[in-house]
Amino acid sequence: MKGGGTQKGTSTTKWKNGKSSTFSVTVKEGTGSNYNLATITGKVTKGLFAGKLVAGQVRFSAANNQMCVSKPLTKVTFVQTKPLVLH
Repeated sequence: MKGGGTQKGTSTTKWKNGKSSTFSVTVKEGTGSNYNLATITGKVTKGLFAGKLVAGQVRFSAANNQMCVSKPLTKVTFVQTKPLVLH
């Protein structure tokens, strides 16, 4: 596995108080033996905590033992390795 890819996108979280936050995020994959370690960074672009930065980390794996060498990966599972923090 190679890793090292970067994806950008948006995410929305609805909080327990009913309010929401929309994030602009960048997900950077690790390389080598940490190819499946993804570092998440970004910024809250609107809603609760607008302007705050966000950072976290997850380790992902192919769901259902899916092989992604010859076909695109369609589903992953992940475990949080560092909490998602607003600062």
